[in-house]
This record gives sequence, structure tokens and C-alpha cells, in this order.
Amino acid sequence: MLRPFDLQLRTAERAAVSLLDSYGIIHPEQIRLEDIAYANKVRIIEARLSMAAASIVVVGDAATIRIPQGQLASRRRFSIAHEFGHFFLKHIHSFRKICSAEDLQTWYEGNLETEANFFASELLMPKTMILKTCDVKTVDFHPIIALAKTFCVSLTAAAIKFVRFCPEACAVVLCRDKKICWSYHSETWFPYIKHGVPLGKQSLAYDFFVGKTMHEDPEEVPASAWFDHDDIDEVVEHSIASKEFSSVLSLLWLKP
Repeated sequence: MLRPFDLQLRTAERAAVSLLDSYGIIHPEQIRLEDIAYANKVRIIEARLSMAAASIVVVGDAATIRIPQGQLASRRRFSIAHEFGHFFLKHIHSFRKICSAEDLQTWYEGNLETEANFFASELLMPKTMILKTCDVKTVDFHPIIALAKTFCVSLTAAAIKFVRFCPEACAVVLCRDKKICWSYHSETWFPYIKHGVPLGKQSLAYDFFVGKTMHEDPEEVPASAWFDHDDIDEVVEHSIASKEFSSVLSLLWLKP
């Protein structure tokens, strides 16, 4: 059964598809955000921002998006696409909207930030262009890295898109400070992953937080390192650490 906000998320995605279709975009290299902005009276300005990851000001049918200077190309594109979401979904009912870094990482709540993220995800990585890459029989980070490179998006954004359309039972989990921060899973995934709880010491991700070298390849680990489920003994884990953000992104897979 769909949650009420699932319909809102699908509406957001359809809005992104409609925008792409209106310009006849069918290849990744054609997704030029500056051109879309220009055609819709949206200015993109890179400037110093205090306590914000991005912002948008709307006046009539025009808008100005501000993003921080010197961002990685992938983060810059997602910030712009996220603000596009607020603009094209008509979220701004007052003069200005400011988005935090947390807003750009909200994927599991029924609010406007989640809608904007789903809009951005579909705009930057259209379903029709990524389905073939997501159709795998062995789950690891390699196809996700390919998506991130092809569409110039972050590994996190690519991982979320991947697990959403992967036919295998898999989930992506972000951990920080030895805790599970959030997770996102495929339709076929069924174990419940608790958020805000300590990370299991037998996980590969845990090694990063205690100064050990993480395994670069996927490995089977005890399922109890990630969730409680009496019928599952092991889960395949593939983890990648980010020293910049002191976090680990983990891909979990229930082998058939």
C-alpha cells in the first residue's frame, strides 16, 4: 500500500520527466542545467552562503538560485536540480527558500525537501536512462560508480537511484560516528534497518571508525551487524568510506 507522500514523490518525478521531454532530452550529456535555467528565467549564481547549502528567490515567474562557490561538479548539479524542484513544483509560497545540507539528503520523509530531491534525482538520472545499469544479478558498487560518472552525480545519489530500481533485494546505508544515520532500500528488500542505532562491530563499515583498513571488495558479514531478523544469517556488504565527511556508505545485498 502506498503511503500518502509516495504519490507526491511520483508527481515530483513526473514533473521532472515532463521537463526533460519538453526539450527532447534523451542522452545524459543533453541534461544541461544552465540551458534549462536560461529557458525558464532562472539565474544561477555562485556566491558565499552562510549556514546554507543552496537558496532560491522567486519573483513572479522568474527566480535566482544561489549555490556555494567551489563545489564539486556533482554536488553543484544536485544543488541546482534540488532548487529546480522547488521552483517547478511551486513550493515557494513566500519570497525566498533556504536549504541546508540536511535538506539535500532527505530521502525518506514526506516533506517538500524529499519531493525536491526526487525531482532532482529524476532530472539528473532519468529512469529510462538508468534501468539497464540497475538490472544486475550481483550487487556491488561498480554499477553505482558508473552511474555517478555518467550522470555527474554523487555516489550517494547514484546509490539511492540504483537500489530503487534494482530487482535484487538490496539497501544503501549511510553511517557516521559509528551509528546508522539513514537507509534506502529496493522494493524487494524486507529486513527493517533501524536508524540512529550503533553500527555492528562485525560490519566492514565499523573498521573505518576504529582506524582499521576496510575491505575493498564485497564480503559476507553476519546479518546481525546491520539488522535483527531470525531467518537471515548473512548479508553481503560492500562499503566505501569518505574521509572528507567522516562517513561510510554501505551497500547491502541479500543473496538469493
